[in-house]
Amino acid sequence: MAEDEQVVRDQTARILAEVGFDVLSADGGHQAVALAQQHDGPIYLLFTNVVMADINGYELAQQILHRIPSISVVLMSGHSRASLAQYSIQQEEFAFLHKPFSPQTLIDTVNQALSKRL
Repeated sequence: MAEDEQVVRDQTARILAEVGFDVLSADGGHQAVALAQQHDGPIYLLFTNVVMADINGYELAQQILHRIPSISVVLMSGHSRASLAQYSIQQEEFAFLHKPFSPQTLIDTVNQALSKRL
């Protein structure tokens, strides 16, 4: 998971861990790429904020997909999907979660994204 807002990152990681997911947390895109490169086990899902200070979530997704082509991607943002056009996000390319979101919506979105890769 890549999220530059610590409170959101910590709460999201906690929710996902509580339902059994192993979560690698990064405070931005560059750290997420480094974590993915260093991680020995499989990585099934990238959950990332779109708007971050270092690189945007779409660019991060492209970098991670280059290394792990089978990975599922969920983008999140407090901005509407339409307002994110500047990031070249295709409407159906990745799952999208609008902030703020409930714990159940988070879990449902992650499970749906993971089920599509099977």
